[in-house]
Amino acid sequence: MDNKRHFILWIVLIVLILHLNIAPFYSGVRSIQALDEDDSYIYLPVIIADLNYPPNIPSDPSPINGASSQGVDVDLQWLGGDPAGDLVTYDIYFEAGDSTPDYLICNDLNSLSCDPGTLGFGIQYFWQVIARDQYGLTASGPVWSFTTTNVFYDWTLISPSVGVGLKSIFFVDQYTGWVTGDDGAIYHTTDGGLTWLPQSSGTTSDLKDMFFTTKNNGWIIGGKNLILRTTDGGTTWVSQTSPVDTYLESIKFANDTYGFIAGCHYTLSGTYPVYTFTAHGYVLRSADGGDSWSLASRDGITYRCIKDLHFVSGSLGWLAAEYTGSYSNGYPTYPRVFTTSDGGDTWVLQSLPITTGSINAIAFSDSNTGWIVGGSGRILNTVNGGSLWTTQVGETLGNYSYVQFANLTEGWLGSPINHTTNSGLIWDSQVVDPACGNVIDISVINADHVFALGSTGVICKHNQVP
Repeated sequence: MDNKRHFILWIVLIVLILHLNIAPFYSGVRSIQALDEDDSYIYLPVIIADLNYPPNIPSDPSPINGASSQGVDVDLQWLGGDPAGDLVTYDIYFEAGDSTPDYLICNDLNSLSCDPGTLGFGIQYFWQVIARDQYGLTASGPVWSFTTTNVFYDWTLISPSVGVGLKSIFFVDQYTGWVTGDDGAIYHTTDGGLTWLPQSSGTTSDLKDMFFTTKNNGWIIGGKNLILRTTDGGTTWVSQTSPVDTYLESIKFANDTYGFIAGCHYTLSGTYPVYTFTAHGYVLRSADGGDSWSLASRDGITYRCIKDLHFVSGSLGWLAAEYTGSYSNGYPTYPRVFTTSDGGDTWVLQSLPITTGSINAIAFSDSNTGWIVGGSGRILNTVNGGSLWTTQVGETLGNYSYVQFANLTEGWLGSPINHTTNSGLIWDSQVVDPACGNVIDISVINADHVFALGSTGVICKHNQVP
């Protein structure tokens, strides 16, 4: 019987070791066959345990450890999770000037972000994240630190260069976004810009614009007649058929069902010294959630280059267009705006207070209120659906190429970036962290979450005034 006793003791010892080291959870009792000292089979009870491991150690902080010049309204973000998929909550300890932070500022969080509130200027802060799974096991992250800026920046860096030749940024919520650019480049983030991973576009064409209706459903346009679609957040991209062979400029969806794409190319005719550029404009539309695209009417817009468009419904929308004169006249640019109330079956030319100059972008916050921006600091505004367009003035002039509004009153345009909180009655210049460089595109989720793409591929974020 000594062998049998030894065998049982070994089983008990193994269970105790497991319990002490990795906290198994009782699952039931089973039995196993074993030979006793008389070579007879006996059945021994064995405790069956499911092994549980601690949560993942919190990692990849944002701001990055040791970061400087951070905005005073910065959010704390990190990566976490659990190897077994257990439910994990987080406690965040935070303190100024003390490398052993003691103040619990966020507890029992089930997200990977904590808002420490408005911070002071020029102060070093320390913080630590403690992860706890549903069974009580914990994992402590290292103590991280960052220092806030001595100067208030309206826009601060949140991610170093993601890639080169990037042209467009789009966030569908405060965590999930994409950037695209030259040579088919696509990068994706799910943590508010903290980390970016490349996605395969399947093309080497330059990508110009994109739009997502959900985290999974999105479209990218670029090159000549290139339309890419994803239904799985960009894991796979599938090429769609364009009904026209032209360069695609802008894509917008009014809702989950109706989408529109602007296209344009120029042809050259004549001989020196009289060359003439002829614009060829197109609008593509989808009424089936982007599954297919057809050509809208070209009546009235055939010889206009469609630079941008905006639709507030499947029927009501506007086009920002232009065309170019002859070489002998110095290539003058003539701006035009068209509206439709039937989804692009007919187009109506609207009157503008300007006759020459480029217009690059258009945005409406509702069916009445909209803005157009362009070169030489041009800003136009309407409050009656375009029946009358009037001029607004930015504090800092530039070749404005984008305009977006979070609501009826607050919006941004640029570059350089100007900001309004009163529907454009006053546009104020904003201070951009030099690390952001020249901001070439923005994505507005709401007034609290606005992201920017810098010309060197960096990602920046707007800070609310403390």
